[in-house]
Amino acid sequence: MPGCGSAADLPPLLAMGHDVLAVDFSEAAIELAARQWPEAAGRLLLADFFQLQMPAFDCLFERAFLCALPVGMRSQYAERVAALIAPAARWPGVFRGGHREGPPFGMQAEALRELLSPWFELEEDLALDESVAVFRNRERWMVWRRRGFDLGQVSEHESTGNCGAHRKE
Repeated sequence: MPGCGSAADLPPLLAMGHDVLAVDFSEAAIELAARQWPEAAGRLLLADFFQLQMPAFDCLFERAFLCALPVGMRSQYAERVAALIAPAARWPGVFRGGHREGPPFGMQAEALRELLSPWFELEEDLALDESVAVFRNRERWMVWRRRGFDLGQVSEHESTGNCGAHRKE
């Protein structure tokens, strides 16, 4: 969970059985999250998402990080997510639409598709029935899938003629 803030989505994701790492560069946010969710404190990481060096994640969860970033950082964020998520992995989350002074900075659907299409393909796009009043009718549940594959993850053509794709450990 990049830019997790107070990490309100962390306990429900853990309860669903997901192995979650919540990241924020704000020490105050991480401390607040640790106080609010002491049982999940070990899943919180004080770090700059843009400098994070980790093996590829099977999934990243977007809640409010993209809309909190200055508009000029959007492409950097999309590229960083693409670098940190495994090929063909999913990137689900809540994405905010609309033109609005911010933060949070809303984003029109076409602009979001244009931003993400070099790395991701939209699989699911649903209106949210429940949202806080300020975001009502402007938040969408979306699931994006990472495009392509990493040549470093494909094994050499085996002598049997089969080509096996293996994930690096």
